[in-house]
Formats: sequence, C-alpha cells, structure tokens
Amino acid sequence: MQLVDDRARARIAALEPTADARRAAERLLQELVPLDDERRAEAEVWLAFTGRALVDPRQRAIYRRSMTSSTAPAPARSACCTTRG
Repeated sequence: MQLVDDRARARIAALEPTADARRAAERLLQELVPLDDERRAEAEVWLAFTGRALVDPRQRAIYRRSMTSSTAPAPARSACCTTRG
C-alpha cells in the first residue's frame, strides 16, 4: 500500500503546474485513474489493502496515515475515503 501511495505521489509531484483549474484537475485524475497496466495494478493493490484496512488494525493505521498525510492529494484526503473505527 505504501509503495502504491509513494508512486502516485511521485507522478503527481512531477506534474507541471498550471493556472487552469480544469486542466490541473484533469491531469491529477489521469494520474489516479487506472488508464494503463501500471495504474490498473496499483488500483487493484490499493483496493485490496483498503478492504483489508476495514478489518486489520495494522493496515488501518497505514491507510489512515496515507489518507491524512499533509502531502496527500486533496481528493485522497476527502471524507468519502475514510474508514470507520
């Protein structure tokens, strides 16, 4: 899970800044949506670990750290992506 998080962060950090909010959102989503084999595999891992975080306290701690990190992309920190408990 940490590796997937690190890889997504690195891709997002490498994006060139833009003043166009719509273009910025599109570029961010292109890095997060599974549009190729690499991101598809990352999404599968992320979803598996997210499901595991619901029942495993150790995984939940890793998940919460990645979701609340000050460097996490804003969509990743949204309330819809948190777990209970």
